[in-house]
Amino acid sequence: MRAFLMLVAMVCALPFVAHAQSSKPKIEIRDAWARLPADGGKSTTVYADIVNLTSETDRLLGASSPWADRIVFQHNKMKGYDMIAKVVPSIKIGARQLVKLDPGEYYLRLEGLTQQLVPDQKIPVTLRFQNVGRVEMEASISNQKLGNMDIR
Repeated sequence: MRAFLMLVAMVCALPFVAHAQSSKPKIEIRDAWARLPADGGKSTTVYADIVNLTSETDRLLGASSPWADRIVFQHNKMKGYDMIAKVVPSIKIGARQLVKLDPGEYYLRLEGLTQQLVPDQKIPVTLRFQNVGRVEMEASISNQKLGNMDIR
């Protein structure tokens, strides 16, 4: 009888175990931060580490924030001695890979800021991935102004 009750309890628990496994994050966002706009500016940049925890390549397709009119993805490349910022349509995140959104590489550019940014505030940003869907993040505003390449 005891074995039968244990079996019934295990079968009843299966849906909860399946739900718990499916609620694990598939994309993890780490160390998200943003710069202050340049004096009087209406744009800023956001950086973060994006970790794809799945076994499939994903692609960051879009982003939005209630604090900005639009967000574009940019990639910096050196051309001779000049750094050229180019808008890119998406950012590939390989299976079980880390992609760093860093100054001088890929980053998010928030344009048409609707809030005045203050150090230590957190900017809410929704990232939209091809496979995983929407992932919410908050980027801490540093005291470093846009255009300043010093360490934050």
